[in-house]
Amino acid sequence: MDSLNMPDHMTGLMPAPAPAAPLAGPRVAVVIPVFKHSVFLAEAVQSVQAQDADFSIVTVIVDDGCPFVETAVMGASLAIAYDDVVYLRKVNGGLSSARNHGIEHVVANYPSVQAIYFLDADNRISPTTLASSLALLDPDGGIGWVYPNVDKFGAEWNGNYTGAYSKLVHLLFDNICEAGSLVARAVFDAGIRYDEAMKQGCEDWEFWLQCLDQGFTGVNNPHFGFEYRMRGESMVSDTARDIAGIRQYMFKKHPALFETGALIRLEHEEAPRFLCISPPTDQAAAFTDPVADHPVLSHDLVVASLYRGLFEPDSYGAPETVVWLRRELLDALKRTSLAWTLFHNIEKTIGQANFLCLRFVSSADEMAIEFRTIGEDGDMPRRVHGWVASRDILLQCITDPSRDWVASLGERRPAPRVIEMTVRVPIAESFLSRYYLPAPMAVMATIEMADDLGLSLTDRPRWSWREPYYPAVRTRPALIETHLAAESLLPMIRPADRLQVGIALPIAAYGGVERVAFAVAKVLKDWGCDVHLYCFGKSNVKTYKGQAAVFKSINFFNEPGYNLWGGSRPFMGHELRMEWDEAAHAKKVIGFLGRLDVLINCQVAPLNAVLGTLRRRGVKTVSHVHVIDQTYFGRAVGHPYLTLGFEHAHDMILTCSQALKDWFHGMGVPDQKVIHIANAGAYTPPDYQPVAELTRRRRALTEGRPLRALFAGRLDAQKGVERLLALVKAGQERGLNLSWRLIGSELINASGRQRWKSAFGALGVAVEDPIYDPQKLSDVYRDADVLIMTSRWEGAPLAIIEAQRFGCVPLATGVGAVAELIDDGIDGFVIPDGPDETVAEAFLDRIRVFAGDPTRLLPLAEQAIVRASEAEWTKSCAPFLDQLRTWFPAATDAA
Repeated sequence: MDSLNMPDHMTGLMPAPAPAAPLAGPRVAVVIPVFKHSVFLAEAVQSVQAQDADFSIVTVIVDDGCPFVETAVMGASLAIAYDDVVYLRKVNGGLSSARNHGIEHVVANYPSVQAIYFLDADNRISPTTLASSLALLDPDGGIGWVYPNVDKFGAEWNGNYTGAYSKLVHLLFDNICEAGSLVARAVFDAGIRYDEAMKQGCEDWEFWLQCLDQGFTGVNNPHFGFEYRMRGESMVSDTARDIAGIRQYMFKKHPALFETGALIRLEHEEAPRFLCISPPTDQAAAFTDPVADHPVLSHDLVVASLYRGLFEPDSYGAPETVVWLRRELLDALKRTSLAWTLFHNIEKTIGQANFLCLRFVSSADEMAIEFRTIGEDGDMPRRVHGWVASRDILLQCITDPSRDWVASLGERRPAPRVIEMTVRVPIAESFLSRYYLPAPMAVMATIEMADDLGLSLTDRPRWSWREPYYPAVRTRPALIETHLAAESLLPMIRPADRLQVGIALPIAAYGGVERVAFAVAKVLKDWGCDVHLYCFGKSNVKTYKGQAAVFKSINFFNEPGYNLWGGSRPFMGHELRMEWDEAAHAKKVIGFLGRLDVLINCQVAPLNAVLGTLRRRGVKTVSHVHVIDQTYFGRAVGHPYLTLGFEHAHDMILTCSQALKDWFHGMGVPDQKVIHIANAGAYTPPDYQPVAELTRRRRALTEGRPLRALFAGRLDAQKGVERLLALVKAGQERGLNLSWRLIGSELINASGRQRWKSAFGALGVAVEDPIYDPQKLSDVYRDADVLIMTSRWEGAPLAIIEAQRFGCVPLATGVGAVAELIDDGIDGFVIPDGPDETVAEAFLDRIRVFAGDPTRLLPLAEQAIVRASEAEWTKSCAPFLDQLRTWFPAATDAA
């Protein structure tokens, strides 16, 4: 016996080894690995010998150390019988090893071979298989292999693999390319081989993934003639039992193929979610990402595609959501940051109604999406800009002999259930008013076109005699959702060559947290990142003077029942919402966020629930926290505690103050995991010059006039509104030469009154509405002498820095990080916190000094301007940018 367990009497049957000099001639090689299929081997070889081709073919049998003597006898006999058959025997290594052995033999000995066909020993091919398949190969054009329909005999089944090759289906559904495919030599010249570590099966599936990684793709030969022997139990059955582990192996080996952005791009190209028809033109488009390039189609072609999908949905189909929108308006929306969230919300909402009507409202300082149900919440609007229906509803309308139901869309109270979707956009009203779209121009026009094409039919016989195998084209986006364990994916393709950073906010009403987020976003954008804003509360964003331009996209979650507080697990006096809680809406949150490199959570409490999953998927998770809040009874609470509860799920924590950084360290968070990003002014007026502000302040501070005191903030317990009221009242009672300007808002109480505005009004002091415009806010600070902050708790208030910038001297209670922003007695005053009466009296003592002579503020005003002029966001964010360089060296080098 030799080392391959070959019986001595068999050695004489072995053909001579292939000559050292390369053989010439064959254009195709057929590699047949064999192990325990000795009886069927002859039938496989004979099917190759029967090929009707005008080129020569060589067959290479690879005996993978089969223990059956019959296999060696059969292989050697076939090699003796046919000059173009080679028999090789090797130590058993598994199917991949056997195929690779055959590949190496062919590549080394047959330079004329253009392609290799892999035929398992128990299968067979038809006489025209190789000639018809070789004609389809085009490796220079990227077509690296030709794959068959599968016709099974034994346990009979005829599968339909016809149609355009789908990379998306191949990656996420199943191995749609049988191992018995014809593969171009260029594939092997690129170094691609079967993975010999894959002993449990699917080695052919992984082989195709290698091909995709190298830029090759496949094409189906509908006349392939491949015959697959199928029995009740086989190696394929074993593979099915181990498929979950095999898939995970492939995912890890080919991460670029399964990356979220790559999958969304495939969906956009192969199985788009949206069909957008643009009346009155004959144009339409199918896309997933509304901003990405997509081909322009004709109206009649897309209507016909609806019907092709009915007859053979596994090969053809139209998108699930149909939108009617003027092309000019769609182009204008692409230039805003709202296009993606618009279509995302369309997709999420259409299932709740028969139709959506779209209405766009011009707004310079707010972006928002609002919904109302026609009938329940009022009549149909007189003018709308667009319409939406599901594919199924449209088909029902087309096949319904009566048009009365759908025609009622033009009425005040239509028969279908209609939801109005109002979108506030930064597009001029004069533009929007030109592109209204009444229902007869939209939905009815498409129905009439279907009538003209003769498509209003109900009989839907299948075109192909083959059984469906692929998932329906229109349902293929769900493959990505299943793979990602996500729902309602944001329809956005994001470039891999730029860092994708998400900033999550509970609301975007231009409060302190939002203004810091906007400032950090601008630094990141200027640094080369694409920054995306995610709003998890109200679906609106307050924006001023082009600040929204820092965001590549602005997105509204808009999920009913997604409460911003509460959870199932208690933690340090708080409730943590866990990923498995139904209220976490984890799959929808993950789908909403899409593909990100970094996610900065700016105090969205329930978002913590999914950070662990995102981090395991490679997203760098960051929490940006600002303040430890207090309950009515003075207990410390808030987002720092929630962040602490999910500390393991965070890669980094950002704080607005050194005090909060120290707090996290004291609570057990490693110091290197916390970065202090010092606050700076949330805006910079275009005309700002420190020297000019100092000159202006010197002129403004004159003797004899009242001291101008400013309060700017919410009228609530945190801001110490009771203290402020006592301070105003005491100042009046003591006759201080003092004038007040109060700017702020308060919640309306249960009786419908605004208690604090009324209380200040009774003292003759009006409360103005909040001011957000940067230029107007600058004028407010320039006009004031002192900024009064009577807060009970704070983070690192932006108002202090912004007031100092204009020489407005801050007087603030020493809570939170106030002492980090004010050098007491140098550029402002820190008032010790305590009982309300004591605090109010301490403020009066300071104010009294300057009420008679505002000029005494000048030294403090000068130092305030100097200090504030040194606060700058790029400098504050430098440590975080350094961290990004560490995390993403390649991307940040490019930036």
